[in-house]
Amino acid sequence: MIIPTVTLDLVLAALRSLARNAPQDIPFETIVVLNGSSVEFAVSLNEQVTGVRIVQSAVNRGLAGAANLGRGVAAGELIVVLHDDAEIEPGWLEALTDAADRNSQAGAIGGKVLTLDGRLQNAGMVLWSDATSAPPWIGETPPPTAFDEARLVDYCGTSSLLVRATVWDAIGGLDERFYPAYYVDVDLAMSVRQLGYSVLYQPASRIRHHGGASGDPRWRTFVSARNRMRFIEKWGAALELQPVYDGDIDAAVSRAATRSQRPPPPECRPSVMGVMADESAYLDAARDLADQYRRHLSEALDRADREALETARRLADLEQEVADLRAISRYLFGHRIEFHANGDAQRYLCAGGHPPEDWGRWLGSEPFRIVLPLDESSGDLSTSHLRLHLEAVSYLDDVRKVSQIAVAVDGRSLIVTEETQPGVQHYTATFAAGNYSATGAIVVTVQGCDAMSPSSTGGGDDTRQLSVGIVALAVDRVDPA
Repeated sequence: MIIPTVTLDLVLAALRSLARNAPQDIPFETIVVLNGSSVEFAVSLNEQVTGVRIVQSAVNRGLAGAANLGRGVAAGELIVVLHDDAEIEPGWLEALTDAADRNSQAGAIGGKVLTLDGRLQNAGMVLWSDATSAPPWIGETPPPTAFDEARLVDYCGTSSLLVRATVWDAIGGLDERFYPAYYVDVDLAMSVRQLGYSVLYQPASRIRHHGGASGDPRWRTFVSARNRMRFIEKWGAALELQPVYDGDIDAAVSRAATRSQRPPPPECRPSVMGVMADESAYLDAARDLADQYRRHLSEALDRADREALETARRLADLEQEVADLRAISRYLFGHRIEFHANGDAQRYLCAGGHPPEDWGRWLGSEPFRIVLPLDESSGDLSTSHLRLHLEAVSYLDDVRKVSQIAVAVDGRSLIVTEETQPGVQHYTATFAAGNYSATGAIVVTVQGCDAMSPSSTGGGDDTRQLSVGIVALAVDRVDPA
């Protein structure tokens, strides 16, 4: 039995559960691999436990590296990996070894995993063709009594996993390229099946598992995503035979349980796996992973900044749209619409010593659009004329003398003017109502010219980024003489 660990409290709890629930009639050895732990850790563990073989690594080898180190000193025919955050229940080891005795084609055997408070955590896992995985259910977690029949599965986690020593050695041990964790168990299962063996789930073997109790969730997500890509590179062809995720979890579970098996080969030949050469290689792997994570966080921060700016821009657009809609709902046909501060419709900051009420609602090449509903009190307008009155200001200084203003009603040009005078200017146009009132509303657009904005003409730091300010707008009925 191999228990890799980096946390004293967790491994002590795991060893206490072994002392309480270990079988009396099955000989086994317990190997605890101190995975980059301090000398003080080893001393404290030695003082508190007996009957345990302690193997110490000066560097963190990751899950696969630590398990391989433990395998190097293990003597049994069956290798059991147990996480340090797992606590076994009675009958745990008996059920694993009995399943191995009864199922010669099972190269790896896992059990039922419960949370510390007894809820079901997993019961053999499903592997999808995109290298993601899932427990054998979707939605609400079933009761802990569910999945109480032994069956073949895509894989079982290494939190509690028995592997035949001959199979372990034939695949070259656990692949240490999946450093420091994640996808070690999935990769092992694929290698086991490649040899012609199967992966068996035995629910009579039960553990309580902390399950990701330590570590930054962002870090875990990053490492899992990186190792998933490595897994796809290694097993791409085999993944094509896995089911595509379509929500039919029952079909995927049945497919794994009825997978055809080949007889195990009479002799297992070792294959070349990713095993690091020495301790310096683990240090290099840790540094490389840390550098990748820093780059990942930096890129994520840049994306977040860009998304925040885009969100702010969209929010400003929405706020403007709401303000425009409020203006539309406030001012109907036949009413004067005021946009300066005293009109309580819009207030735009400006520079250059001009008060906001003199500048109104600033425009550029994007037109301002307002809909004036023709209510029932408007009466029959088919023979009437309407008069549009616009009050607007233009940006003028020593550099620019002209600012164009264009006004259209229902898309038809009504006023096009070039303003050369300072202050508020008045523009009036009369048109036949019958040409515009078919839809029951009048759509007025007023447009300025971005090319004439203060910033484009060398105006320096000026909050007026657009060229025309609307002060007031009115469309009235003109009764025929």
